[in-house]
Amino acid sequence: MGKTAKKYAIYALFSVLTLAVVSSFSPAYSIVQKTYDGISVNITPGSSTVTFYTEYSGFDWGNVITRSVDSGNTIGNIPTPSASGYTLKGWSTNVPSTTNYSVTYTTAQINSLVPTSNLTLYPILESNNDYAYTNSTYYQAGVDVTISSNSIGSTQLGKRYVGIIGIPNPVATWNDSRSLYTSSGVYKFENVNGGAMIYRKVGLQIIDSANNYWDKESTEYYRIHYFNNDSDKGWSDCLARTSHGSTYQGYFYIPGNYANIIFTRMSDGSHADWDHKWNQSGDIALTEGYSSSTITNQKNKDWWDTWKGTWIS
Repeated sequence: MGKTAKKYAIYALFSVLTLAVVSSFSPAYSIVQKTYDGISVNITPGSSTVTFYTEYSGFDWGNVITRSVDSGNTIGNIPTPSASGYTLKGWSTNVPSTTNYSVTYTTAQINSLVPTSNLTLYPILESNNDYAYTNSTYYQAGVDVTISSNSIGSTQLGKRYVGIIGIPNPVATWNDSRSLYTSSGVYKFENVNGGAMIYRKVGLQIIDSANNYWDKESTEYYRIHYFNNDSDKGWSDCLARTSHGSTYQGYFYIPGNYANIIFTRMSDGSHADWDHKWNQSGDIALTEGYSSSTITNQKNKDWWDTWKGTWIS
Protein backbone atom coordinates (compact mmCIF):
# COMPACT_ATOMS: atom_id res chain seq x y z
CA MET A 1 0.00 0.00 0.00
CA GLY A 2 1.40 3.40 -0.89
CA LYS A 3 2.01 6.22 1.66
CA THR A 4 -1.03 8.18 0.49
CA ALA A 5 -3.33 5.15 0.75
CA LYS A 6 -2.13 4.40 4.28
CA LYS A 7 -2.80 8.01 5.32
CA TYR A 8 -6.43 7.84 4.18
CA ALA A 9 -6.98 4.45 5.81
CA ILE A 10 -5.74 5.74 9.20
CA TYR A 11 -7.93 8.86 8.88
CA ALA A 12 -11.01 6.77 8.10
CA LEU A 13 -10.43 4.52 11.12
CA PHE A 14 -10.04 7.58 13.40
CA SER A 15 -13.30 9.06 12.06
CA VAL A 16 -15.24 5.84 12.80
CA LEU A 17 -13.89 5.70 16.37
CA THR A 18 -14.73 9.37 16.93
CA LEU A 19 -18.32 8.89 15.68
CA ALA A 20 -18.79 5.87 17.97
CA VAL A 21 -17.64 7.82 21.05
CA VAL A 22 -19.83 10.85 20.25
CA SER A 23 -22.86 8.64 19.58
CA SER A 24 -22.53 6.92 22.96
CA PHE A 25 -23.26 10.33 24.65
CA SER A 26 -26.21 11.23 22.44
CA PRO A 27 -28.99 13.27 24.28
CA ALA A 28 -31.41 10.39 23.67
CA TYR A 29 -29.65 8.49 26.43
CA SER A 30 -29.06 11.34 28.88
CA ILE A 31 -31.41 9.97 31.61
CA VAL A 32 -30.01 6.42 31.46
CA GLN A 33 -27.36 5.30 33.92
CA LYS A 34 -24.17 4.20 32.13
CA THR A 35 -20.97 2.67 33.42
CA TYR A 36 -17.55 3.28 31.92
CA ASP A 37 -14.41 1.86 33.44
CA GLY A 38 -16.19 1.17 36.77
CA ILE A 39 -17.55 4.76 37.18
CA SER A 40 -21.37 5.12 37.76
CA VAL A 41 -23.09 8.26 36.44
CA ASN A 42 -26.70 9.15 37.59
CA ILE A 43 -28.43 11.91 35.68
CA THR A 44 -31.73 13.35 37.28
CA PRO A 45 -34.65 13.41 34.85
CA GLY A 46 -36.24 16.58 36.33
CA SER A 47 -38.94 17.59 38.85
CA SER A 48 -42.62 18.54 39.16
CA THR A 49 -44.15 21.63 40.75
CA VAL A 50 -47.11 21.12 43.11
CA THR A 51 -49.12 24.28 43.89
CA PHE A 52 -51.41 24.46 46.94
CA TYR A 53 -54.03 27.19 47.44
CA THR A 54 -54.84 27.42 51.15
CA GLU A 55 -56.96 30.54 51.78
CA TYR A 56 -60.11 32.10 50.33
CA SER A 57 -60.46 35.88 50.61
CA GLY A 58 -64.17 35.98 49.90
CA PHE A 59 -63.47 36.70 46.24
CA ASP A 60 -60.59 34.49 45.17
CA TRP A 61 -58.19 31.77 46.31
CA GLY A 62 -54.73 32.78 47.49
CA ASN A 63 -51.84 32.15 49.89
CA VAL A 64 -50.09 29.97 47.33
CA ILE A 65 -47.63 27.37 48.60
CA THR A 66 -45.45 25.54 46.07
CA ARG A 67 -43.44 22.36 46.37
CA SER A 68 -40.73 21.27 43.90
CA VAL A 69 -40.68 17.48 43.87
CA ASP A 70 -37.87 15.44 42.31
CA SER A 71 -38.94 12.60 40.06
CA GLY A 72 -39.86 9.48 41.99
CA ASN A 73 -40.35 11.32 45.30
CA THR A 74 -43.52 12.06 47.28
CA ILE A 75 -44.55 15.67 47.88
CA GLY A 76 -43.84 15.92 51.62
CA ASN A 77 -44.66 18.80 53.99
CA ILE A 78 -48.29 19.19 52.91
CA PRO A 79 -50.04 22.36 54.19
CA THR A 80 -53.09 22.01 56.45
CA PRO A 81 -55.54 24.83 55.64
CA SER A 82 -58.32 25.40 58.15
CA ALA A 83 -61.37 27.57 58.76
CA SER A 84 -63.39 27.93 61.94
CA GLY A 85 -66.43 25.65 61.84
CA TYR A 86 -65.11 23.67 58.86
CA THR A 87 -63.27 20.38 58.34
CA LEU A 88 -60.69 19.73 55.62
CA LYS A 89 -62.12 16.84 53.58
CA GLY A 90 -59.32 16.65 51.02
CA TRP A 91 -58.05 18.35 47.86
CA SER A 92 -59.44 19.07 44.41
CA THR A 93 -57.55 19.64 41.20
CA ASN A 94 -60.21 22.17 40.13
CA VAL A 95 -61.42 25.42 41.70
CA PRO A 96 -64.29 24.66 44.15
CA SER A 97 -67.65 25.62 42.66
CA THR A 98 -71.33 24.66 42.79
CA THR A 99 -70.54 21.83 40.38
CA ASN A 100 -67.16 20.90 41.86
CA TYR A 101 -67.03 20.29 45.61
CA SER A 102 -65.87 16.67 45.60
CA VAL A 103 -62.46 15.43 46.73
CA THR A 104 -59.86 14.41 44.11
CA TYR A 105 -57.30 13.34 46.69
CA THR A 106 -57.63 12.78 50.42
CA THR A 107 -54.77 14.01 52.58
CA ALA A 108 -53.64 10.40 53.01
CA GLN A 109 -53.49 10.00 49.24
CA ILE A 110 -51.52 13.24 48.87
CA ASN A 111 -49.04 11.96 51.47
CA SER A 112 -48.22 8.96 49.29
CA LEU A 113 -48.64 10.64 45.90
CA VAL A 114 -45.64 10.61 43.54
CA PRO A 115 -46.41 13.36 41.00
CA THR A 116 -45.45 12.76 37.39
CA SER A 117 -46.39 16.26 36.19
CA ASN A 118 -47.19 19.71 37.57
CA LEU A 119 -50.21 19.72 39.89
CA THR A 120 -52.51 22.44 41.31
CA LEU A 121 -54.66 21.68 44.38
CA TYR A 122 -57.49 23.47 46.19
CA PRO A 123 -58.75 22.47 49.65
CA ILE A 124 -62.30 21.17 50.09
CA LEU A 125 -63.41 22.64 53.42
CA GLU A 126 -66.88 21.46 54.50
CA SER A 127 -68.95 23.00 57.29
CA ASN A 128 -69.40 20.93 60.43
CA ASN A 129 -73.06 21.98 60.67
CA ASP A 130 -75.91 22.26 58.21
CA TYR A 131 -76.95 25.73 57.07
CA ALA A 132 -80.00 27.21 55.42
CA TYR A 133 -79.36 29.60 52.55
CA THR A 134 -82.12 32.04 51.64
CA ASN A 135 -82.28 35.66 50.50
CA SER A 136 -78.47 35.50 49.97
CA THR A 137 -77.98 34.85 53.71
CA TYR A 138 -76.81 31.80 55.67
CA TYR A 139 -78.49 30.64 58.88
CA GLN A 140 -77.25 27.69 60.92
CA ALA A 141 -79.84 24.94 60.99
CA GLY A 142 -81.26 23.63 64.25
CA VAL A 143 -80.43 26.72 66.32
CA ASP A 144 -82.22 29.97 67.05
CA VAL A 145 -81.53 32.67 64.46
CA THR A 146 -82.85 36.19 64.10
CA ILE A 147 -84.43 37.19 60.80
CA SER A 148 -85.33 40.79 60.10
CA SER A 149 -87.71 40.39 57.20
CA ASN A 150 -91.39 39.87 56.46
CA SER A 151 -90.65 36.93 54.18
CA ILE A 152 -88.01 34.54 52.96
CA GLY A 153 -87.51 33.18 49.48
CA SER A 154 -86.55 29.73 48.22
CA THR A 155 -84.36 27.90 50.71
CA GLN A 156 -81.54 25.36 50.44
CA LEU A 157 -80.37 23.42 53.49
CA GLY A 158 -77.17 21.39 53.76
CA LYS A 159 -73.39 21.77 54.05
CA ARG A 160 -71.50 24.93 53.22
CA TYR A 161 -68.12 24.86 51.43
CA VAL A 162 -65.42 27.52 51.55
CA GLY A 163 -65.28 29.39 48.26
CA ILE A 164 -68.76 28.32 47.10
CA ILE A 165 -71.86 30.51 47.24
CA GLY A 166 -75.03 28.70 48.30
CA ILE A 167 -75.52 25.05 49.22
CA PRO A 168 -74.24 22.98 46.27
CA ASN A 169 -75.83 19.68 47.32
CA PRO A 170 -78.82 20.46 49.58
CA VAL A 171 -80.38 17.71 51.63
CA ALA A 172 -83.55 19.78 51.97
CA THR A 173 -85.13 22.53 49.85
CA TRP A 174 -88.10 24.86 49.73
CA ASN A 175 -88.75 26.42 46.35
CA ASP A 176 -91.41 29.01 47.20
CA SER A 177 -91.45 32.21 49.22
CA ARG A 178 -92.95 32.21 52.71
CA SER A 179 -94.56 35.08 54.62
CA LEU A 180 -93.29 35.62 58.16
CA TYR A 181 -95.90 38.22 59.19
CA THR A 182 -93.53 40.30 61.31
CA SER A 183 -90.50 42.31 60.31
CA SER A 184 -88.33 40.74 63.02
CA GLY A 185 -88.42 37.37 64.74
CA VAL A 186 -86.55 34.39 66.17
CA TYR A 187 -86.70 31.26 64.02
CA LYS A 188 -85.12 27.84 63.51
CA PHE A 189 -84.50 25.98 60.24
CA GLU A 190 -84.95 22.19 60.14
CA ASN A 191 -84.83 19.39 57.59
CA VAL A 192 -88.24 17.73 57.66
CA ASN A 193 -88.44 14.83 55.19
CA GLY A 194 -86.34 16.70 52.64
CA GLY A 195 -88.14 20.01 53.13
CA ALA A 196 -86.26 23.07 54.42
CA MET A 197 -88.77 24.10 57.10
CA ILE A 198 -88.64 27.31 59.13
CA TYR A 199 -90.13 27.44 62.63
CA ARG A 200 -91.00 30.50 64.67
CA LYS A 201 -90.02 30.58 68.34
CA VAL A 202 -92.79 31.61 70.72
CA GLY A 203 -92.42 31.73 74.50
CA LEU A 204 -95.01 31.30 77.26
CA GLN A 205 -94.32 32.76 80.70
CA ILE A 206 -96.62 31.91 83.60
CA ILE A 207 -96.59 33.85 86.86
CA ASP A 208 -98.78 31.87 89.20
CA SER A 209 -98.83 30.11 92.55
CA ALA A 210 -98.97 26.37 93.14
CA ASN A 211 -102.40 24.71 92.87
CA ASN A 212 -103.86 27.70 91.09
CA TYR A 213 -105.19 27.92 87.54
CA TRP A 214 -102.50 26.60 85.13
CA ASP A 215 -100.40 25.04 87.88
CA LYS A 216 -102.70 22.51 89.58
CA GLU A 217 -101.35 19.10 88.57
CA SER A 218 -98.09 17.39 89.48
CA THR A 219 -97.22 17.69 85.78
CA GLU A 220 -98.78 20.35 83.57
CA TYR A 221 -98.97 20.02 79.78
CA TYR A 222 -99.04 22.97 77.39
CA ARG A 223 -99.36 23.21 73.61
CA ILE A 224 -99.89 25.87 70.98
CA HIS A 225 -102.66 25.56 68.43
CA TYR A 226 -101.57 27.55 65.36
CA PHE A 227 -103.84 28.54 62.49
CA ASN A 228 -104.47 30.80 59.53
CA ASN A 229 -108.07 29.72 59.01
CA ASP A 230 -110.42 26.85 59.85
CA SER A 231 -108.70 24.45 57.43
CA ASP A 232 -105.07 25.61 57.65
CA LYS A 233 -104.03 24.77 61.21
CA GLY A 234 -102.04 22.45 63.47
CA TRP A 235 -100.55 21.72 66.90
CA SER A 236 -97.08 22.29 68.32
CA ASP A 237 -95.11 19.80 70.36
CA CYS A 238 -96.03 19.55 74.03
CA LEU A 239 -94.22 21.23 76.91
CA ALA A 240 -94.30 19.38 80.25
CA ARG A 241 -93.99 21.45 83.44
CA THR A 242 -93.14 20.03 86.84
CA SER A 243 -92.08 23.24 88.62
CA HIS A 244 -94.57 24.74 91.06
CA GLY A 245 -95.12 28.02 92.82
CA SER A 246 -92.58 29.92 90.72
CA THR A 247 -92.33 31.73 87.41
CA TYR A 248 -92.33 29.26 84.54
CA GLN A 249 -91.03 30.03 81.07
CA GLY A 250 -91.11 27.61 78.15
CA TYR A 251 -90.68 27.89 74.40
CA PHE A 252 -92.58 26.45 71.45
CA TYR A 253 -91.62 26.21 67.78
CA ILE A 254 -94.41 26.50 65.23
CA PRO A 255 -94.24 26.58 61.40
CA GLY A 256 -93.15 30.06 60.37
CA ASN A 257 -96.03 30.72 57.97
CA TYR A 258 -98.79 30.86 60.61
CA ALA A 259 -100.05 34.17 61.89
CA ASN A 260 -102.27 33.19 64.83
CA ILE A 261 -101.92 31.06 67.96
CA ILE A 262 -103.87 29.81 70.98
CA PHE A 263 -102.09 28.68 74.13
CA THR A 264 -103.70 25.56 75.60
CA ARG A 265 -103.44 23.63 78.86
CA MET A 266 -103.94 19.94 78.09
CA SER A 267 -105.09 16.95 80.15
CA ASP A 268 -102.07 14.89 79.06
CA GLY A 269 -98.94 15.08 76.93
CA SER A 270 -99.94 12.49 74.35
CA HIS A 271 -102.92 14.02 72.58
CA ALA A 272 -103.04 17.12 70.41
CA ASP A 273 -106.73 17.87 69.97
CA TRP A 274 -109.49 19.96 71.49
CA ASP A 275 -111.02 16.96 73.32
CA HIS A 276 -108.00 16.93 75.65
CA LYS A 277 -107.91 20.69 76.26
CA TRP A 278 -108.54 21.92 79.80
CA ASN A 279 -107.97 25.66 79.35
CA GLN A 280 -106.99 27.99 76.55
CA SER A 281 -106.18 31.57 75.75
CA GLY A 282 -108.09 33.63 73.27
CA ASP A 283 -106.87 34.08 69.69
CA ILE A 284 -103.47 35.83 69.63
CA ALA A 285 -102.10 37.40 66.45
CA LEU A 286 -98.33 37.07 66.22
CA THR A 287 -98.19 40.48 64.57
CA GLU A 288 -99.29 42.04 67.87
CA GLY A 289 -96.00 42.87 69.57
CA TYR A 290 -93.91 39.90 68.41
CA SER A 291 -90.29 40.60 67.45
CA SER A 292 -86.81 39.14 67.87
CA SER A 293 -86.54 40.71 71.33
CA THR A 294 -90.17 40.10 72.34
CA ILE A 295 -90.94 36.42 72.00
CA THR A 296 -92.68 35.59 75.30
CA ASN A 297 -96.39 35.94 75.97
CA GLN A 298 -97.04 36.45 79.68
CA LYS A 299 -99.99 35.23 81.71
CA ASN A 300 -100.85 36.39 85.21
CA LYS A 301 -103.15 34.48 87.57
CA ASP A 302 -106.93 35.02 87.70
CA TRP A 303 -107.63 34.53 84.03
CA TRP A 304 -109.32 31.87 81.95
CA ASP A 305 -110.32 31.53 78.33
CA THR A 306 -110.60 35.20 77.39
CA TRP A 307 -106.93 36.08 77.92
CA LYS A 308 -105.07 37.36 74.89
CA GLY A 309 -101.76 37.80 76.59
CA THR A 310 -99.15 40.49 77.13
CA TRP A 311 -95.99 40.30 75.05
CA ILE A 312 -92.81 40.74 77.09
CA SER A 313 -89.14 40.74 76.19
